[in-house]
Amino acid sequence: MIEPKLLIVGFGSMGKLHAKYASMLDIDWNWQDMNPDAGPPERRCDEGPQYRIDRNPHHFTHVIIATPAPTHGDVLRDLNFSGAPMKTLVEKPGVTDMDDLDLLKGDHISVGLVERFNPAFQTLKGKVSPGRVLSIDFVRCSARPVSRIKESSFVDVGMHDIDLLLQMFGDDAIQTVSARRNGNTFCMTATLNEGQIARFIWSNETFHKEREVRVRQTDCNFVCDLIEQTVRKYSLSEDNKNVVESIYVEKASPLLQEMKEFISGNRIDGVASNKKFLELQEMMG
Repeated sequence: MIEPKLLIVGFGSMGKLHAKYASMLDIDWNWQDMNPDAGPPERRCDEGPQYRIDRNPHHFTHVIIATPAPTHGDVLRDLNFSGAPMKTLVEKPGVTDMDDLDLLKGDHISVGLVERFNPAFQTLKGKVSPGRVLSIDFVRCSARPVSRIKESSFVDVGMHDIDLLLQMFGDDAIQTVSARRNGNTFCMTATLNEGQIARFIWSNETFHKEREVRVRQTDCNFVCDLIEQTVRKYSLSEDNKNVVESIYVEKASPLLQEMKEFISGNRIDGVASNKKFLELQEMMG
């Protein structure tokens, strides 16, 4: 078996996190970035000023694209001209232009939808009965200084919750959508295939950080905290008393779990989620 050798293209905050977990897994890795001082010089594989894929001398088996989102399409096209396909993970959103969506369709291309690997979500998904769901709420809010806001809260975090919804209800789950915006706070309501209601709140203007999924079924409710990695179930006993059950979650780093999945060769298919994200982004303006 060939030992994995990883190239991390783009060595900002996400690139550094991928390097951290690659080191934890004892994976040999190198990096390249437009900033020559972005990472350890002894591991740099390309001194050029652009994001270029020059893998042959380095025998890379895997690539992670962690460059700014608007560059993803160009880097993926560069990879396509570099010989035999390498296993490639491109950070979310995979592409920012609908014309580039086909770049994500290769069997060797994965999209960094890390929340799929959150143990709390995986536990929740195993407990929810889609046919009994009445409504589902996603809340992804945080307080962020204005000086650090680089993009809207929808662009920043929206694709994660869109992906989680499609993971639970299927790629074609969303039928109708309405949305409102107040500054950098977005509210979106969707109707699903069986009439269920899905609601989303995305904001980087709130008092504290929230990452929750709330599911209301005909027989019980679930509350999933993606930060604390907890799942609680609310139901009624036979004598009509409230029952609260804490469901066991095997806590772990979602990014580490994603790295293991990627390195093992299992594809993280993000085409449907990226397409829906781009459609909704165009609608929201």
